[in-house]
Amino acid sequence: MNQAADNIDTYASIDLDALRAGLFSGLQQEATTKEIFLSQANDDGSPAEGLPPFALSWFNNHIAPKRVLAIAEVANEARRITLDGGDDGVLEPLALGSAQRRRTKDLATATQEFIHKNSALIERHNQLETVYVRHRNNEGREAKTPSLLALSILFLVVLIPESALNYESFRVAPMIRSAAMASGITLIVGMAIAFGGHSLGIFIRRFNYYRRGNDNIRRNSGWPMLWMGLGCLILALAAVAVARYHFILPKIAEMIALGNEPPNIYSSVAGLMLGNLLCFLLTAMVAFVMHDPNPEYESAARDLGKRKKELMKRSSRLNGMRKEIDRRLESDRHAIRQKNRAMIGKPGYATVLQRFERIRAMDQKVIAMLQDYRRQLAERLQPGTTVSMKDFSGDPLRTVRHFSSKEFAAHPLQLWMFDD
Repeated sequence: MNQAADNIDTYASIDLDALRAGLFSGLQQEATTKEIFLSQANDDGSPAEGLPPFALSWFNNHIAPKRVLAIAEVANEARRITLDGGDDGVLEPLALGSAQRRRTKDLATATQEFIHKNSALIERHNQLETVYVRHRNNEGREAKTPSLLALSILFLVVLIPESALNYESFRVAPMIRSAAMASGITLIVGMAIAFGGHSLGIFIRRFNYYRRGNDNIRRNSGWPMLWMGLGCLILALAAVAVARYHFILPKIAEMIALGNEPPNIYSSVAGLMLGNLLCFLLTAMVAFVMHDPNPEYESAARDLGKRKKELMKRSSRLNGMRKEIDRRLESDRHAIRQKNRAMIGKPGYATVLQRFERIRAMDQKVIAMLQDYRRQLAERLQPGTTVSMKDFSGDPLRTVRHFSSKEFAAHPLQLWMFDD
């Protein structure tokens, strides 16, 4: 008891005013640092979260040793209280702090294991992300990346009117011997219209990209899209014209035999060709809207999206481990709270709480001074200085969290307590 009181008295009687000058002596030096890593909760056993290196060193040298002894003594006093059933007593804040530290370490271990097993994929993802971000900064917008489903729907929408327009003509065209052959050639012509319109739409959309600068390779890379688009259109319209011509000839002969005025063969062929041309132009317009004007940007976004999906698929086991870690923490919390309720009314527990409150009161004074240091440091940080902290609780690809000056100043500062 006396030793506990001595340790608590020693910690509670620390002269922070005398130590203030030593802490703030590092302010100017730390303010000129280009990169500041904040201490993480429970990092290497440190109970301080959110401290820059100099402040953490000051805390570990002048505050932590006496604080650890005071907390250890109070924890031992709590353990000496015997609960019903013979279990050792607990001090709830200390036990919860230890449970939280176990969670932090388990999360770090699981995340680092995931990163190690998928290092090649993560490295490729990060490379693609760097390329994507560079394009995004240059373009000032997000990339347009039509999905395979969207392109499939576009082609299907084109094939429906194409079938309605052309099947009847191809059914009686030369060399077409069956309905299956007519359906097949109708499908081929429809695909040619859809593919050609899509190619032309992409060429028009990216015309400025192809003509940018004096890069002949870039300039020439667009012509295949144009020739494919126009080539598909010409071949498809030629096939439609021939089929329509052979479709209308028997009807003209029939009308003449009946003494009626025959339809104009040229108007009939031209009308069907115009319908196909409208489908072609509609496809080109939709492709123009769907695709990005910069093919490099679109390709980078698509490749990055594929890697992200693959990583998400592989991270399912990690997510399961994280859920189990959180479930274990919740179970520990429940058990600790039950023990804490059993502590109430036990002889000596009120005294332990009083001693613990003295430690917590001193903690608040220490935190206030450290917060003042961080606030002044945030105000003096040079432009371009990065402030970051390890964080294994979120995205496994983002294990480092970055702060702006304002976020750094406002980030909570905590002094954790453990009973082990």
